[in-house]
Amino acid sequence: MAKKSKKKSSKKISNKRLIEKIEGKMPPLYLEYLELVTPSEVSTEFHVFVFMNMIAALAGDRIFFREGNENFYPHIWTLLLGGSGVGRKSTAMHSAVKVLAKTGKVNMLAAKGSSEGFFKELVENDGVGLMRHSELGSLLGAISKDYNMGFADDLCEMYDPMSASIKKRLANATSKIDHLAVTWMAASTPDSLNKCGAHSRIAGGFLPRWNIVFGGMPKTFINFRKAKCADYFDSFVKKMIGMWPVKAYEMKFSDAAVECHKVWYDRKRPRMADGLLGNFEIRILEVAKKYAVLMAFLGGRKQVFETDMATATMFGDYFFESVRQLIQQELSESRFESDCQKITKAMCSLKGRGKPITQRAVMKNTNLKKWDYDKCVETMRMRGDITIHDDCKTLVMR
Repeated sequence: MAKKSKKKSSKKISNKRLIEKIEGKMPPLYLEYLELVTPSEVSTEFHVFVFMNMIAALAGDRIFFREGNENFYPHIWTLLLGGSGVGRKSTAMHSAVKVLAKTGKVNMLAAKGSSEGFFKELVENDGVGLMRHSELGSLLGAISKDYNMGFADDLCEMYDPMSASIKKRLANATSKIDHLAVTWMAASTPDSLNKCGAHSRIAGGFLPRWNIVFGGMPKTFINFRKAKCADYFDSFVKKMIGMWPVKAYEMKFSDAAVECHKVWYDRKRPRMADGLLGNFEIRILEVAKKYAVLMAFLGGRKQVFETDMATATMFGDYFFESVRQLIQQELSESRFESDCQKITKAMCSLKGRGKPITQRAVMKNTNLKKWDYDKCVETMRMRGDITIHDDCKTLVMR
């Protein structure tokens, strides 16, 4: 009698285990960074991703890779998420910002609350630098204001590759930006994102450009931190300055690296969900290339090898699970927010099919009762997620 073949376990690796595997693949410079910023109460997840964010900011527009006719810079946007005090989000960001500021090689961009202010800041810094927000929810609130119509679209342009210069009129004169390589690190709490209309910002494409990182509780609690000697800090800064590319250059992908990404892409792509989750996941599949480029950059190479891409796909796997946690748990805890999410999904679906977003059509797609529907729509309108036409029956997503 033939023995039944044992199927290989397809058990999903937890994010905690993924972080351990990623840490095992990090270069020596990361260990030196840990020596500089620990002991502290910052969670391991935040250390890993803030470090990579710091390297992306240092690379700026000095390294790039090509796809088709576009140049892609390995700039990444990292959002540290956790309850107030959990993981020490601000502490994690402060350490990296202090190092980057000391190098003198990174433009430290000031956070602005309006589209014109953002563009002016970018013009003054040639479209390159590091942006930091200690509370991203405050920016989401600013985006929803009537006087900031189109602000979210401008922010999305900061992430995407540019086919042509961006022009805007500032102070009676036309200013333009020829290219953009803005790295961004920010922090928030899930509750703050919820209150500021995260669902509409996901559907609109702004939040899916962020790499979501949840911080855990620290292993130890430190009541007094001992200062590192100045020589160690200066030595680390000098190493960062030494890494900065004097001349810009293109990163090439080896055939093995391309194949590694293809295998991972083919495995992940069919599992992608529709709706809000899918908006994130299509970008996660692409962001792995940026992490592969950064791993090669850390290794002092101008070519991305298979090992670089293999590590980058671990980052991608981490973000897949973080996004699921954000969408399925943190942003859908209450029935009310869940109903708001249903309305957002219905509006996206109707818009995608080219159909008018009417009250009747949305209610039919959500199966919400009139009372529940009216409460959700009114709240979404007040917090800036949507606007309502004069006919009081047609909705418009902000």
